[in-house]
Amino acid sequence: MAGTAVPRYHSSIAERRLRDGTSVFDVRYRRLDRSSTSRSFDTREGAERWRAMLAHLGPVEATKLADGEGDNSVLIGGQRSEAASATIAAYAEHHFEVQTEANDNTVEGYRRFLRNGLAPLADIPIGSLTKAQVVIWVKDRVQQVSSKTVKNEHAFLSRVLRRAVDEGVIATNPARGVAIPKGLRQEMTFLTPAEFKQLLSVVPDRWKHVPLLLAGTGLRWAELTALSVSDVDLNRKQIRVTRAWKRTKPTDGKKGHWFIGPPKSPKARREIALTDQLVDVLRPLVKGKLPSDLVITAIGGGPLRQQKFYETIWAPVRNVVNGIDAYPVVEKGVNVKYRRDRDLYYTRPLDPPIGKAPRVHDLRHSHASWLLEQGISLHVLQYRLGHASITTTVDRYGHLSPSSQAEARDATQRAMADPF
Repeated sequence: MAGTAVPRYHSSIAERRLRDGTSVFDVRYRRLDRSSTSRSFDTREGAERWRAMLAHLGPVEATKLADGEGDNSVLIGGQRSEAASATIAAYAEHHFEVQTEANDNTVEGYRRFLRNGLAPLADIPIGSLTKAQVVIWVKDRVQQVSSKTVKNEHAFLSRVLRRAVDEGVIATNPARGVAIPKGLRQEMTFLTPAEFKQLLSVVPDRWKHVPLLLAGTGLRWAELTALSVSDVDLNRKQIRVTRAWKRTKPTDGKKGHWFIGPPKSPKARREIALTDQLVDVLRPLVKGKLPSDLVITAIGGGPLRQQKFYETIWAPVRNVVNGIDAYPVVEKGVNVKYRRDRDLYYTRPLDPPIGKAPRVHDLRHSHASWLLEQGISLHVLQYRLGHASITTTVDRYGHLSPSSQAEARDATQRAMADPF
């Protein structure tokens, strides 16, 4: 059940101008015999919906559904479809089309649910989904991500299924009443220095500074990307952490907006000593900038957001170091949301793979583990990481201290020197 479903068929959209000045949008794809064909739509939105259904069903079933007529049909991608036979992903497109409460950004977030967390269920016909399948999906998913994430994905699935009940497509909502267990904190992934070097070797040169600084300082993403030039003192070889990116709570169906505020806690305000290597990494990032300018930026000069960095750089890099193609489900020429990095597109998967799938935040955890292996005390680590309490440091990293178990063993030996 784990993993992301791989679409079986790819397609592309091309705009075509008619003699009367209007445009149509051709979805180009291949039949099973590999011959090319296309289907035309009056709007790009309709073409995008057809592409989504085509990717999940393949050309034969998607065409059957789109051309079918019946009493129990709905409009999906501008075409009539037998609703109970439509996949959950395809029916979700119908849900997006007829509902009014979500804006475009919210809908795109729901589509990410279908591409990622809900992918194991996305290709199941909505009339065939059972509660047992939902339960199995929940049990599998809570082993991968936080309970909050699973709760959000489950809530979206349930809304789609509730619409299907209201429209008479299915009799009951199989997601209703499925409890989301309280999960443990997601397991931390620790990279060894050698594994980090392997990972860094496939990161495009223009982005190497990001993982180098995260792994070399232990900063949180929100802290690193909020650093201003005035926070960096290359002469003293240190940076000052005085602020971090934050986001307001969503209101009225709109996403919260980003702003720079104080760091996570008073103890998160700190100074971080830099290695000579990191000084060299930072030097070109601050050269020629104003004191108030951001040190880390996107290509266009604005703030670098973690979600975009993950999708454009981190996820494909993680694929490559684990022995698979950077973009296993995207072919050249397909219109995608994010730009694909050319250097990563032609990078050969590593052999042997490292066998680990670290999150961006795991670079902070790896930094902590490296310091402890070198004998740094937990109190020093607490300050460097900006933990509000030593308890947090001990709870997360105390088991990594190489001396802790040896000290416990020696204390036990002394206490039980002559027990009999």
